[in-house]
Order: sequence, then structure tokens, then C-alpha cells
Amino acid sequence: MQNYTSKTMFIKAYRYFKSVGFPPLPKSFWTNSVFQRVWSKDMLCEPAAAFDMRDGEDFRVKACSQIGEPDFKLAHSLLAQVYYQFLYRKQPLAFRESASPAINEAIANVFLHLASNPNYLYSQKLVSAESLQVKESTIINRLYREALDNVAKIPFALTADTWRYEILEGNTSDHQWNEKWWKLRETLEGVRPPEDKFLPAHIDAFIHTQISQVHSPAVRNLIGYVAQFQILKSLCPPETELAEGCILSEDTTMRLREMMEMGSSIDWLKALEMLTGKAELDATPLLEYYKPLIGWLENANEISQVYIGWDGEGTRFNNDEIPEMMSNGKISSGILSQDRVAFPGGDCTNGEECLLDSHCDGKECICNDGLFTLKFDNTVSCVATDPRKSGFMDENGEPIGVGLVPSETTTAEPPKQNLTTTTVTTKMMTTVRER
Repeated sequence: MQNYTSKTMFIKAYRYFKSVGFPPLPKSFWTNSVFQRVWSKDMLCEPAAAFDMRDGEDFRVKACSQIGEPDFKLAHSLLAQVYYQFLYRKQPLAFRESASPAINEAIANVFLHLASNPNYLYSQKLVSAESLQVKESTIINRLYREALDNVAKIPFALTADTWRYEILEGNTSDHQWNEKWWKLRETLEGVRPPEDKFLPAHIDAFIHTQISQVHSPAVRNLIGYVAQFQILKSLCPPETELAEGCILSEDTTMRLREMMEMGSSIDWLKALEMLTGKAELDATPLLEYYKPLIGWLENANEISQVYIGWDGEGTRFNNDEIPEMMSNGKISSGILSQDRVAFPGGDCTNGEECLLDSHCDGKECICNDGLFTLKFDNTVSCVATDPRKSGFMDENGEPIGVGLVPSETTTAEPPKQNLTTTTVTTKMMTTVRER
């Protein structure tokens, strides 16, 4: 991107929203938000989020964004959430929420998708005119990746909540919990357990954080994912190829802005009705979005004579089909073990794979082009911004010195015995190398 910064991506997203009828945001948004990681501060970068400070004036985002397409789309997604918060700010405090977390997620994902529209990217001078003619293979590859990331999660979300509700409603006895879990997984996901016997003491469902740690319905993700395509179709012109997205206008976003202003004073079905005209989930737009991929898969499966479904007996993997670990002693086409990887600054002379944005120069893992090398003692990190501008060196370019000095203790009486106080000072050696 030409002369872009992390903040520039959010400015572009902001101008996009204003061009389609959204109002200006307060100046405090730009002064209080965090658009990229500040290396001189202790920060939690994940997840990126939008914040409503509940005073009707202060709205912020926090993102450790880097220059590139993923975070360019993220900027549009976060701005959509900020505008949702900004537009319902006049509601009573109890209604200053989205109609549902699923609707909030759906709207954010709609704008994340719209940010990748070729015509929009061309208008921002981010792609060439040749990119306007998108190849069918490019669309299919992108849809395939999205389907693996998102569509594959839908049956699991349904499995998780169906099992959880069965347990909470007392419809399944405790010694059948594991058996019920695997029956649901086989029916909805086509996954069978590694063993035929179900031991009452084994509850395999609890290994999934969606059940053991996340205290919210998993089906929320299902609702949000299906609803986003309904919303996308309602906002785009009728002739739009949903897989490519569209460019919105001020008229098409009017219903969206009106719905956002209602906050949580309406439920998610009413919000969906205001946007799409239907107060129900409809997977038809989702299927329309994936139509190019569905057609390609049907053709590929017909050529390969692949059996569709999992209602047969099925066969287990044999030993030859199970991947083996890769190690120095034995190398197979399997999974990398710990001794086959190296981190920035680490030795890669024996063919170790360099991780964390680094590559092997024949001897050690060095940071990729465009990144800075930040070294604390024996730990090396590859960072996107120059650490010298973030307080890791003084004005003279010298490394930071960190002193560890015990606090002084005063007492009215002299100590009973002589104590020797040792002052320990360590120096954090910082090395910066730009590639």
C-alpha cells in the first residue's frame, strides 16, 4: 500500500462509511483509539475490539493492526461496530447494546466482506484495473478457504448447543453423556469416536472450549453467519454476485442506520426484519454466495465418483494413513515436532523450519524483509515498527538500562546484626536491525 499507516486504513474505512450516509464520529475517536501496537506500553493485542465508554461521546477501537489486506478489512469491520454503538447512543442506558451479539457480528462481517470488493479497492487505488476481471479460479479458491474456516463450524455449533441443552434439561442421564455427544457428532458432523466403547467417566465434549470455557450459546455464531448473507443480499443491488460483494449507496444503508439507532430496544428477529424484510433466518443467500464453489464441488465429486454423506458404515484410518511426527531421526510427510522448528535468532543449519515471520539464511532464522529485529538478551522478535521510535533506546541510540534496586527500609531501632544490602543492576541489551 502506498504510504499507508495503520491509522490510514481506519481513515479510509471512515471515509467509506461517511460516503454511504453515516454521520461523522467525535474527534475523541481519533485521539483515544489505538490503531497499532505501542511497543513502549504493555498491551493485549487480541482480540481487536470496539468500545463504547457509555457516556454517549467516547467511542474507541483497539487494534494492533499492520499494513495489509487482512487488517484493511478489519478496519472496516471495527468501524461498523463503532457506528452501531454511536447510532444507539441516544437510547436509554439499558438499550445501549446491539439487538443481539449475532446481529452485531453479522453486520461487522458484512463490511469486512464489502471491503474486499474489487471495484472498491480500485477506487482506493489499491489494485490495478486488471484486478477488476476476477478469475473464476481465484473466487473458488477464496470460497473454499472461507468454507473450511466458517461453514465447517456450523454443524459443530449445532452439536455443542444441542448436547448442552439435552444435559441441562435432564433428558440424558449422566452415564450417557459421552454416548449422546458422539451420536450427535456423527449425525450432524459425520465424525465418529476413536473407540467404540463409551466409558461413563469419559466426557469428550469438555475438551472443546466452546463447551467448557465459553459461557454463551454456540449457536450464536451459526445465527450470525447465516444472517450476514441475508443482510449482504438486502444491501446490494439485485443483480449483484454476492461472492464479489458490491459498493453501497446512501439509500441502501438507510434501513441499516435506522436499525442501529434502535439498539437493544428490539430483538434480533425484529432487527433482521428491518434489514431484510423477513423475521426469520434464511440460508438461501448463503447458498447463493457459495454457488460458484458448490458448482465446482459437484463437478469434481462427479468426476471422482465421491460418495456424498456419512450414512454408511464407514472405515477407520489404517496405520499407513495416520501421519507420523517428524524428527531428526525420522522424517515423514507428517506433523513437525518441536526439534524440527526454530524461532527468530535460532539455529536452522539442520533444516529446521523458521517460525514467527522469519526465514533461514543458512545458519540462523532472520526476520523477513520489511520487519525489524528486536533483541532482548537471548530473545529475538520480528516486529513491524522501529523499536527505536518506541522508547527501547535513548536519544543517543544507547540500549535501555533497567535497574533492579531493593526498596529501602527505615526503622527506629538499629538492626540487631549487620546486614549487607546488595544492589543488583541489570542491563537489558537491545539490538535493532532493519532489513
